[in-house]
Amino acid sequence: GLTSSADLLRIWSTSGITESSRPSRAAQEDGEELRDENEWQIVLKALKKYKEEYGNMRVPTRFRVPNDDASWPEDTHDLRLGNKVAAIRSAGKYVSRDDSRR
Repeated sequence: GLTSSADLLRIWSTSGITESSRPSRAAQEDGEELRDENEWQIVLKALKKYKEEYGNMRVPTRFRVPNDDASWPEDTHDLRLGNKVAAIRSAGKYVSRDDSRR
């Protein structure tokens, strides 16, 4: 069943995790930026390949990189590229904090 608050406190206190061992907000943001940068590089590879394959950048929202096509970079396989492009267009994902990507 569900774990009670008392059980959670006991688990927390015996886990060795303390407030000081948790990543700071700055470290969490740095980690998010690193993940975003790594993901951006994969998205960028997939976008370049998409343009090569289809001659445009009009990626349909439902487009997913094929996972069985060796012509696509392996780290892009099964990427929901259409969703990534929609996030870039609608919310500025990956590009809002970096003017060089706009």
